[in-house]
Amino acid sequence: MLDDPDAEFPMVSGVAWYKREQWALLKSTASDADDLEETYDEWLEFAKHSFKVIWDTGIDLVKVDVDVDELIEWCRNEARPVDGAARTSFVIQKMKEQDVGTGQQPHERLRLEHKRTNGKRTHRTKKPSP
Repeated sequence: MLDDPDAEFPMVSGVAWYKREQWALLKSTASDADDLEETYDEWLEFAKHSFKVIWDTGIDLVKVDVDVDELIEWCRNEARPVDGAARTSFVIQKMKEQDVGTGQQPHERLRLEHKRTNGKRTHRTKKPSP
C-alpha cells in the first residue's frame, strides 16, 4: 500500500478534550488564559462547532482526553509554559502513546469512523477491536 502513489491516507488530527471540573485549573495555569474561553460551556460550544467544521473538510478527528494535572506536569518536565503550543504538542504526544490511526490501541477509547457516500460524510462511534 505504501508503494501505491494513488493510495489515499486519511489525515488524522487530535483535538484536546477537557473536563468541566478541570477548566478552572487550566484557566488559572495557562500563560495564554486570555485566549481561552471564559467558561467550560463556552469552550465546549466552540469545540463542538470547530470539530464539525473541520470534520466536514474530510479530516478525521480524534478527541484526546486531556488531564490538566498531567498536562501541567508534562509542561513542567519539558520546561514549557502551559500555552497553546504546549497543549498541541501534548495532544500529539498522547496520540503517539495511544498509537492513533493504527487500530492497535492498548486500551479502549472511542474512535470516529466514517465513509464517504454521495459526497456526504457519515460517521459512527465504535470501540476499537482488541
